[in-house]
Parts: sequence; structure tokens; C-alpha cells
Amino acid sequence: MNPTVYFVINQNLLDGSAHALYCFRHCWWLAQTRPESRVELVFAGRSSPREAHDFFHLPALPNLAVTGLLAIRKPRNGRGITLNAMFHWAAYWHLRRHARAGDWLITASFPKLFSFLHKRDALRNTLKFAYEVHQLALLDHGKLTAKAQDELDLLRRADTLFTTTRALADTLRAHNLKQPLFNVGLACGFDPVQFPSRPPHPELFSLGYIGSFYREQGVEWLVREWPRILQKLPLLRLEIAGGTPAEVAGMKAQAGGIASPDSVHFHGAIPPSRIGEFISSVDALVIPALPEGRAPFVAFTKAYDYLGLNRPVIAADIPSITEVMRPGLEAASFAAGNSQSLTDALQKIYRSPETARSLVAAAALRARELHWESRSRRFWTALDSGFSAGPKSA
Repeated sequence: MNPTVYFVINQNLLDGSAHALYCFRHCWWLAQTRPESRVELVFAGRSSPREAHDFFHLPALPNLAVTGLLAIRKPRNGRGITLNAMFHWAAYWHLRRHARAGDWLITASFPKLFSFLHKRDALRNTLKFAYEVHQLALLDHGKLTAKAQDELDLLRRADTLFTTTRALADTLRAHNLKQPLFNVGLACGFDPVQFPSRPPHPELFSLGYIGSFYREQGVEWLVREWPRILQKLPLLRLEIAGGTPAEVAGMKAQAGGIASPDSVHFHGAIPPSRIGEFISSVDALVIPALPEGRAPFVAFTKAYDYLGLNRPVIAADIPSITEVMRPGLEAASFAAGNSQSLTDALQKIYRSPETARSLVAAAALRARELHWESRSRRFWTALDSGFSAGPKSA
């Protein structure tokens, strides 16, 4: 019998985050590309499988189980308490009851959960452990702090490591991690044919953003710089999707100082099922990321998904984005944090429909190249290479 892959995350699956979207897509496509293998996504909370499939707009699969376990977690960016131990023990007993020798246990960006489960002899001596590295504590301060050293020591316990950018893979190799390491990137979750082209609107050009609001994403910077951009391109409108209600309220207050308030519209967080509705209202998309903190090293979901949305993209020139959307090919690139450079890139698309069409056509080809199916097959190949080896004992 084929080994089961248990993908365990200490996270509310329906919290609207890019990471939750990634985790569900990842497991769904692993199951889709290998029907003979069983995949189980284990998460914190009591949402039903049907709720999860409806939320992410993906159908149920016979070999994919979606299992919520008892947990106490405060709302995302809200008040309350989180008791990690409750979910950690619930996950442990679930695996003790159901996992078999040779199965894989995988998690992503939950070092405390990984450490807790790896310390249980009954699991460590039975299962294969893989860890997906989406970020590193080392990147917070640019030096090997005690926290960063502890994280590297934890990663050395894994049987296999996966990364989502070349920069993360290079960082780990520079610190002499010896186990198999595979850089698999992320993937594009959309098909351009599902999003009709938008007819030209000479009286107004709408620029769209979809994603989170944390500082490195650059949304706050973009709203602050918007009046300068409007001076050069007064027929612009900015459409922003994403953020928690509190974040949206704060951003609206910041945008209130703009001379033309109607030039910025906030839509709040939108589920994958409503992406098409949002895309129908925009002429181009933007990734305004700032070259700060972890941003140059960590993968941006939108850099992949924008490829499949059938719109020209203006993207900041940081390594984790240009690795996916190559400047001048799939995106009009601009100097990150430079509003004049962003304006220049916008003008190229606004004034040259031919340039816009060329970017969209190249992005569609890149979307097929970086599709979830091909990524999942690479992921399975990496896991297969470790099936024959026994789990680490320490």
C-alpha cells in the first residue's frame, strides 16, 4: 500500500490567509496528481470538509481527507488566546491512531509543532518527517541569533527539506544542512482562459491589487504614494482586495487624505470563488512589494497567481518576484519603493496596448509552466526518493 502523506498545520484553514490557501491547494493537487495515494490535511479547528472545499472552490477528491482537530486559537489579527499544546496533543493522538510505518508527516512554517511531534518516539521511529521552509528566523535580523540557531537545529532533524525560493535554498545550503533539499517554488492556481479580456476604457484605467496588507507587501506605501502617481496619470483608479476588516479600516483612513478619494476603492478579503468578479473590474495588476525584511527571500503567492489572471502586471524588482515573473517578459518591472519608477512602468502599459498584450501572452505561457500539477509531480518525485530510506532516529 502506498504511504499516506499527513500535512499538519496549526492554523484555522478558513482564516483567509495566503498560507491557508497554499496549504489547501498543495494537498488538493498532491491528491489530484496521484489518485492511488492518500493525502490528509490536518488543521486546527472544526470546519467541515465541505466548508473547506466550498471556500477554496475545489471539488472533493476520494483520496483527500480534510480533518479539523480540537484547538483554541485567537482570530487572525484579533484578540483572544491561543493554546498550542491543545492542538499539538490532538495532532499527536490522531497520528498515533491512524498513521502507519513509512507514512510521511509534513508541515510548513510551524516549527513548534514540528519539534513537538518529532520528539514523540512513537512518531519519530515510525514516520518520515519533511519540513517546508517558507521563511527563516535568520532573515529577521540578518545574523545567527539564538532563535535562528535553534531553527536551523530543528531543520536538521527533518528527513527531507523543501523551499519555495532559490534564496531560501541557498541560505540553508550556506549553513551546511546535509539532508536532501528541494526547491519547488509555489504554483499558479488560475487558468487565463477563465478570465475574459477587459475592453479598453480610455476614460479610466483601473489598477488592481490582491493580497495581504503587512508592511513588506507595499500596500500602505502604494496608497501613500498614490497622489504622486495621479499627478502623472490622473485617469487611474486603484482597486484593492484583501486585508482584515481592521486593516481595511486603517487603510481607508490613510487614503482619506488623497485629493480624489474616489480614486481608491477597498473591497476587503475575497475568496477564490470571487476572483473573477474582481478581475473583471481591473485593467492591470500590481505587486508593490518593498525590499525589506524577509520580502527578497520569501515566495509571493500573487507572483504566481497573477500569471493566470489574464491581465498585464507591474511588479517590484525584488528577487523572490523576478524569479517567477521575469522583468520585461511576464511583468513590467519597477524599482521597489520608487513611485516614479512605478509610474513609468504604468505608463508603458497604459499607453501601449501592444506591450500589455505581450506581457499577458508571456504570462499565460509561464502560468502553464508553473502550474500546480507540474509542481505536485515534482513534489511526489522528491518524496519517492526518500520512501526507501528509514526515518531518522534522532
